[in-house]
Amino acid sequence: MPLKRSSVRSSFLRSPVIVALSLIVMLCLAVTPLFFAQSITGDIPGTVRDASGAVVPGARVTLTATDTGIKAEAISDSDGNYLFAQLKPGRYSVSVFKEGCATSTVSNIDRLAGG
Repeated sequence: MPLKRSSVRSSFLRSPVIVALSLIVMLCLAVTPLFFAQSITGDIPGTVRDASGAVVPGARVTLTATDTGIKAEAISDSDGNYLFAQLKPGRYSVSVFKEGCATSTVSNIDRLAGG
């Protein structure tokens, strides 16, 4: 006696192998975005302040990768803030210069992956 079409489909969907494969595929699809969310770059933000603690807008901020000597520059905004974005892991130094003020340098800033 031939099987009815609906009973073949029903028994196929209830197969433990098909259920297991379906769960594995769903798990893989759910986890895949997590792998792309990993980041190997990070930021170094800061605020330039004078000796009294007041913010210093318009200061020239120089970031130097101490391992390679590569430099980047930013100008502090009206709130004294600056941002160096998407930096690779490594050791950096930051120097700040403003006309009429002493130059200040902070060395040995470690930028870790994902941090």
